[in-house]
Amino acid sequence: AKMSGKTKSAQKKELRKQEVEKQKQLKLKFEEINAIEDFLVDLAPFSKFDRNGLDLVLESTPIHKIPSDLFDWIFDLLKRNMEQMYKESWGWDDAAKKRELKAENARYIIIHEKESRRPMGFVHFQFSMEESMDRPDRETLYCWEIQLEEDVRGKGLGKFLMQLLELIGRKQEMQCIMLTCPKSNPRAIQFYKSKLGFTLDPISPTEMDARYHVTYEILSKSFPPKK
Repeated sequence: AKMSGKTKSAQKKELRKQEVEKQKQLKLKFEEINAIEDFLVDLAPFSKFDRNGLDLVLESTPIHKIPSDLFDWIFDLLKRNMEQMYKESWGWDDAAKKRELKAENARYIIIHEKESRRPMGFVHFQFSMEESMDRPDRETLYCWEIQLEEDVRGKGLGKFLMQLLELIGRKQEMQCIMLTCPKSNPRAIQFYKSKLGFTLDPISPTEMDARYHVTYEILSKSFPPKK
């Protein structure tokens, strides 16, 4: 039996209504998440890293609570670690980078030495909706930066921090964790793939079309939906 025009339009109307409601719920969900200031409250075991000769404490903070001297260090570490690599990939601009680090919904995990309180690394992440190839946009924890001082590298801290981000993402019921990595950093791409189970995302340029001569890859890891 064919559907009458009336039934069809009623169905369309109902679908539109559901979509509007879904968007409203999503907006609320993200507002609630972005109101959280400390993502380590329920993750106490992750508030310290005391192995492989390191004794570090981790703190979770929104951008607006970061004092200016700490922000200067964040920017300086990023510049020292990445400026050259960025120049080979998508260029480097001090002012633009600072704006990105200061985005309203930027969230940070700062890693300090326990005794001296000296900052040794940071993670910059945000919660966002990211496009999908053939599905609706995904609720995503996006890792913008993970930067460590030289003395604390190669000791399992990077892996620990990425696992922590994954936990935060799952806890906030995101659908995946995602990051962008310059192709000029194949070691990092390998690390995310082999140590952490990330894969090239379907929206990563080379996945979409190998003829793209782009300088970066988008990596992601999906979370199974909660039962």
